[in-house]
Amino acid sequence: MSDVEGNVAYEQTENVPDKAAKRKRRREELKQKVLKVYPFSLQKRQKREQDEARNIAIMVPALQADYICGKIGVYYNEISTLERQDRYIPETVFTDTSLFGERSLTTISTFLTISKVEKGCEEMGRPHTIVVSAAAIRVAELTREMRKMNAHVLKLFARHIKVEQQIRMLKSQPVAIAVGTPGRLMALVEQDALLLDGIENVVVDTSHLDAKRRSIFDIPECGKDLLDLLYKMKPYKMKIILF
Repeated sequence: MSDVEGNVAYEQTENVPDKAAKRKRRREELKQKVLKVYPFSLQKRQKREQDEARNIAIMVPALQADYICGKIGVYYNEISTLERQDRYIPETVFTDTSLFGERSLTTISTFLTISKVEKGCEEMGRPHTIVVSAAAIRVAELTREMRKMNAHVLKLFARHIKVEQQIRMLKSQPVAIAVGTPGRLMALVEQDALLLDGIENVVVDTSHLDAKRRSIFDIPECGKDLLDLLYKMKPYKMKIILF
């Protein structure tokens, strides 16, 4: 190879990173231009997806029923159409809380009071209200707030507490409100420790999102257990309230 050819090859090789860097800069410049013209165009869809679960709580019952129907289709796509339809929840079961304002830890007690779920008899293992949340820490926080209502509130999650211990708790003390994660609640139902025949209200904590901005319905390890739990409760006269 001559010196001229070698220099040309060297220059072409040397220019490859420069061209890649230029293309990257051009993409960034184009993105910034789009954001200036349409400031929400690239972010709107992502934000809508992130906030969908949070917004479902303030929708009317018909839309809430449709939303959960869609989740049933996602988590139970391996079963027949008739079996999926059997799991559908009618809109008459949902309580309309669309006019309620901010949904946060500090407003949960007020939310439950307005939704008329603070009253009811207290029996061993037979709560009148179940509150379902995705994370153990969130369950603990909700429990602390709800105990201000002067009701027997029991927290039920898997972290640091064995299921056998919770079974003994349910069989030895009255409980008005049970707060727990879907998996642990289902385990207690299957052990006949958490009884559903006294259930009047099921409060689903949809306003809490995890680190990936997912709601309880979107987290795979929670969503299916939650839908299984709701299906178990379907024969009873309950109302579903999305917080």
